[in-house]
Amino acid sequence: MSAIIVPTVNSIAMDNHRPDQSTAALFVAVGYHVWRGIRTASDVVERRFAEFAGVPYQDPLCRQQWEDLWEREAEP
Repeated sequence: MSAIIVPTVNSIAMDNHRPDQSTAALFVAVGYHVWRGIRTASDVVERRFAEFAGVPYQDPLCRQQWEDLWEREAEP
């Protein structure tokens, strides 16, 4: 059995995967920026509430470190 290959004139090969990849990358980037915006707004609200209430503000990283320390000390 032999295969016959006929070249076409002015043919353009289309890669249909590139638009899907760029769309996925765009959604990931937009999602990341929305997530960071929500986190930043939440931190600002917490900081301003702490100022309003007159209590010291602890950033989330510092708070997580203290919670980890307390959990380690609580373990027998």
